[in-house]
Amino acid sequence: MDIKKEIEEMKVSRSTPAARLGNARIRAYIRVSSSSIGQDQRRQIEGFKDFVTGSELLDQTTYAEVASGRGGVRRKVFKNMMKDAKAHKFDILWCEQPSRLGRNVREGLNHVHELHELGIKVYFSKFNSLFDLNNHIDKTQFLLYMMMAETESDWNSVNTTKSMASKARLLQKWARDNNLLDCKSGGGKKFSTMILPDPHASGSKDKKGICTVEVPHMEDMFVAYHMAKYTAFGLGNLFRQPVSPKCHHECYNGKEMPFNGMPRAKGVRGEYDRLTRKEVAEWLQAGGWSQYIKSDEEIRKNHPEAFVTSTGKPREKRTCGCGQPMSKATVSTHIKRLCYDSGLEEKRHPHAFVRAEAESTELSLEDLDKVLATGSVSSR
Repeated sequence: MDIKKEIEEMKVSRSTPAARLGNARIRAYIRVSSSSIGQDQRRQIEGFKDFVTGSELLDQTTYAEVASGRGGVRRKVFKNMMKDAKAHKFDILWCEQPSRLGRNVREGLNHVHELHELGIKVYFSKFNSLFDLNNHIDKTQFLLYMMMAETESDWNSVNTTKSMASKARLLQKWARDNNLLDCKSGGGKKFSTMILPDPHASGSKDKKGICTVEVPHMEDMFVAYHMAKYTAFGLGNLFRQPVSPKCHHECYNGKEMPFNGMPRAKGVRGEYDRLTRKEVAEWLQAGGWSQYIKSDEEIRKNHPEAFVTSTGKPREKRTCGCGQPMSKATVSTHIKRLCYDSGLEEKRHPHAFVRAEAESTELSLEDLDKVLATGSVSSR
């Protein structure tokens, strides 16, 4: 055997995987399912940096996103990566492990097949090698790993559902003990709720740890103001969206929360009395949630992203909605829900159906035959 050829083969066998790839264009796809798992993302980034350090690999672009890998979930960064793959902007895709591409077998197979058809090779750090779709051992290893990832994901989903149900029961008990109205975990804020620290939060600094509590009298006061012929603009300004003390744009100005931070519906607990309708009315007339929010100028200075849509377009209102007036569409939705869907005549605006009745025409069957016979009815 030629000694030079033997030496070259020895060099290749002892070289790093990155060195064997030469000067190919490589990019990395890095995904974590939640922003609370910061360490996972850093681990993947460091793994890719270690892989390309000292190599001749070109490009070295990183696609990083926080998104669930479950099917049906939109992953914008992943879609951008696939667009670049179709445009042949790179030759190799680096992934820490197969589950970064997806969390179920079918989705993972679809992605690696599509990349293979585009001529893109996938390097899985977990396997320390390029994935070869034509290699039976590689395919078996990939399938086994994806099956475990899918099973783990399903198990975590079931456990999360059970944990949230258990937490909801604890919150409801806490609400009853403190004479509060409806209490729910997480966001979903609307004008009739206020946001409080979640007493059953895990304590992790990365989690929001908030719950929403319904404020007594708010919804029936909304109906009363509607009956008093307030315009949609007036209702939107009066019944603003609540301010979140843990908003990621830091909208909350630090003022002590209203109603002693506990809007009690009935009874007396300790030093706090139940919240009266008069107190809520006075609070609304004083400005409601507008009293607890930093100015637009201050937020624009420190958090300009608060005034930009997900597509990058500027907007006047903050994307978080803290302390913002309700839109006319949202006001209309609440009017429909509280006044018209109730079926109670006394909750409807006195002039709500005047126009509809003025424009309606009642026809008997004989009258209808006459109209049809004249040919004056348009089919459009």
